[in-house]
Amino acid sequence: MAVGNKVHVLESDANLAALDQGVLSYDAASDLEFVADACDRDNDTAHALVAGIGPVGLIGFQLFRLPVEIFLHGMYQAGQTPVQMTYAGLNFDIFSGLTAPAMAWLVWRGKAGRAMIWGWNIFALLLLVNIVTIGIFSLPTEFRIFMNEPANTFVAYVPYVWLPAVLVQAALLGHLLIFRWLWAQRVEY
Repeated sequence: MAVGNKVHVLESDANLAALDQGVLSYDAASDLEFVADACDRDNDTAHALVAGIGPVGLIGFQLFRLPVEIFLHGMYQAGQTPVQMTYAGLNFDIFSGLTAPAMAWLVWRGKAGRAMIWGWNIFALLLLVNIVTIGIFSLPTEFRIFMNEPANTFVAYVPYVWLPAVLVQAALLGHLLIFRWLWAQRVEY
């Protein structure tokens, strides 16, 4: 799988190495704001999403992570991403996508209790945190721990920038909304 023509978001790969803590801090701050909004009891949008989609849809939504992980593996095979960011390395997020349909089915059939839903959601969220952490530690920055090549630079180019900017945020939002649903149903379910 070839990456093809890259549209540079940064002028060069060298600029990616020049990322400073200000950029990473900004992302962390915006993520914290995102989390706070999704968890806010008075957030009408989050409430409408939970009520309209329901737990089966929220859990089943996480299936989108399966093709993302297959894509990342293809990028590794093409020499565009480091092995640790794939299921051949340290990224086990594929299990979130693989188990989401079964978990959604169990919830739909009434066979998954609260503890099972909590457990699955925490497990899948931890897998997401794991790959985000691996991705950060694979960037060519002062935070880099994984020194194997290639460094995690493909996420700085369009359309791959959508992976951290949209897809990771969507997965996080899905988990937060499942937690919100669990919290709202704590007496009824």
